[in-house]
Amino acid sequence: VKTITGLQPGTSYQFKVRGYADDDGETVYGAFSEPYTVETAQPIPVVMLSTSKVTKTTTTLQWTAIPEADGYLIYGSRCGTDVKRLKTIQNGDATMWTKQNLDTGRYYKYYVAAYRLVNGKKVIQTTSPMIHVATTGSSYTNPKGITVSASSITMKKGTTQALKAAVQLPMGKKVNPHCGEIRYKSSDKTIAKITANGEIKGVNPGKCTIYVYTQNGLYKTVTVTVL
Repeated sequence: VKTITGLQPGTSYQFKVRGYADDDGETVYGAFSEPYTVETAQPIPVVMLSTSKVTKTTTTLQWTAIPEADGYLIYGSRCGTDVKRLKTIQNGDATMWTKQNLDTGRYYKYYVAAYRLVNGKKVIQTTSPMIHVATTGSSYTNPKGITVSASSITMKKGTTQALKAAVQLPMGKKVNPHCGEIRYKSSDKTIAKITANGEIKGVNPGKCTIYVYTQNGLYKTVTVTVL
């Protein structure tokens, strides 16, 4: 059995094998097999969730559309409590929903899951990272932006590189430190991984995307090419 690494997702490859033997110190090869064609799996799509508007009693959630999704499941709760399903959206083109009747000046957490219908059943395609959002009316606030030190990085397999990021806040405001101010996500960990401190490691040749995001889901992307 031979495992071949470093292949590109969603790409067709053709392989042939042949046997060999040692004949008095000389390697003798047999004929090649018939070619075998295989296609690598498509990468798991990434859905990112953020907020487009927050008031004292409402939060409008917005997410990136997932191709071929039949709908979305939205989960959430007050921070410190178990999440539950808040809404089932039976529309694969939908990218926004507003949660109402929230408490003023409180932190809530949310995530969204994209699903497809398979034989009448909902099958989850991908799930967003959890975001944390404060309704207005408290001493804490939500980030208004994020900056990163690079939009693209090229690195060699096995090497590491630090990515620096900073959160933009309204003047005189701060975020609640109950979850990280900045978090990271790799679209393909078989190509590049990233630590909670923003250190990228090249795993295998290829290209992927690093998402750098705030508590409330505002994000920047960094294209990583591993040689």
